[in-house]
Amino acid sequence: MEVYESTRGRIVRAGESGGYRMEHDGCEANTQYDWGKDFTQRIVDESIVMVQFKNGRNAYYLNSNMLELRRGDLVAVSSSPGHDVGAVALTGWLAQRSWRRSAEGDQGVVAEIYRKATQGDVERWLSNIAREFPSMVRAREVALELGLGMKIADVEFQADGAKASFFYSAEKRVDFRELVRMLATEFHIRVEMRQIGPRQEAGRLGGLGTCGQTLCCASWMHQFAPVTTSTVKMQDLTPNPLKQAGQCGKLKCCLNFEVDVYADAKQKLPKLKGPLRLEGQDLYHVKNDLFRDYMWFSTEPRGAGQMVMLTLKQVHDVLALNAEGKEGAALTMFIKPKREERVVALDYDHVIEEESITRFDKPKNANRNRKRPNRGATNGRQEGSRAQNGQGRPSQPQTNKSPNQQQAQQGEAGKRAAGGGGNSQRRGNFANGNRPVSRANGQQTSNRQGEKGRESTSGGQHGSKEQ
Repeated sequence: MEVYESTRGRIVRAGESGGYRMEHDGCEANTQYDWGKDFTQRIVDESIVMVQFKNGRNAYYLNSNMLELRRGDLVAVSSSPGHDVGAVALTGWLAQRSWRRSAEGDQGVVAEIYRKATQGDVERWLSNIAREFPSMVRAREVALELGLGMKIADVEFQADGAKASFFYSAEKRVDFRELVRMLATEFHIRVEMRQIGPRQEAGRLGGLGTCGQTLCCASWMHQFAPVTTSTVKMQDLTPNPLKQAGQCGKLKCCLNFEVDVYADAKQKLPKLKGPLRLEGQDLYHVKNDLFRDYMWFSTEPRGAGQMVMLTLKQVHDVLALNAEGKEGAALTMFIKPKREERVVALDYDHVIEEESITRFDKPKNANRNRKRPNRGATNGRQEGSRAQNGQGRPSQPQTNKSPNQQQAQQGEAGKRAAGGGGNSQRRGNFANGNRPVSRANGQQTSNRQGEKGRESTSGGQHGSKEQ
């Protein structure tokens, strides 16, 4: 089985004489559902065939040879000039009916189907399909060089390579004669320029809508009905161009889908020519609730007062009284009393329902990353401020310490004093230009001096005893 991959889809040959067919992996763009195949009874119904080309472009052809065609079969059809290749989209009674309702049916079918596509037709068709994208890029470059205010959206080559159609969009009239001359000279083909609107451009390019689905104009929609601002007003929607505009920049086509439903629902609503006159109060219309058959009114114009909801029957009754010159009932008769909330006491304890719903929302360690202040620096600043203010507290003797702890503290104080003397001696030697001594040498020197002092002291004590 031969398989060819292209931008149009997968082309498959089902056998030696089975012909070629077009297949798609997912949803086929602009597909036609043959819902009238059961109505096909006469051979005349098989005479008209709908053939689909690139990006959903459809045309009707005459099956003069009465070929047995099915949906997806590739056929060679007549064109001006040469011939083209397309896929069968619709046959039978429904194709005959669609052709009669189209503009082509009024003019009559001129083109016809030659044959089923052969291997030579398919290979030449695929080679010309590969030329479409480079030709579109080159055409955009030439249009930019000529300064033409147009956007070339797509290019479609004919199967035999004799003609190419360039689809463009422009806001104003464009003189593209020089562009056609340059493209025909460069590509050696017949150039045809076709102007399309924003909706057709979005349908040919494709994309996703705000609903997340494929664009309707690129998947199943074939005719584009006009969408006006009256469509938005009919559905009581707030005008918002950002939400109501599609990928093409125009109002969304889906706004027309439910207009008939809203039009039928609004026929049930009473026609108001002014405010409703009640006993001592007038009500002004604000909005409608078409799904529940309610109408909202306000006690002041433009909805600035109290809002009141009335049924359609109540509005009809008040209008009938106003037509007779009478006033309706008081406003309090239309206001429903609020229901009292009943508090039910629970007869059980220690259940999850008693806890708060947001009890787990607070993080457990909220202060984990908070910087802690430096305690030493804080204490130093506090002591300095106390010393400046003269409010320093006198040190109190610790009487709860044992005698051993007091002796250990006194020994440490003596060592600090001895070390302080060595440090002062080293600072003095260093200031006089002498070589600084290490800490160990200074401690040894201070220890020796202390021993000499103790020896001299002991000698003096012995001498005093001898005397």
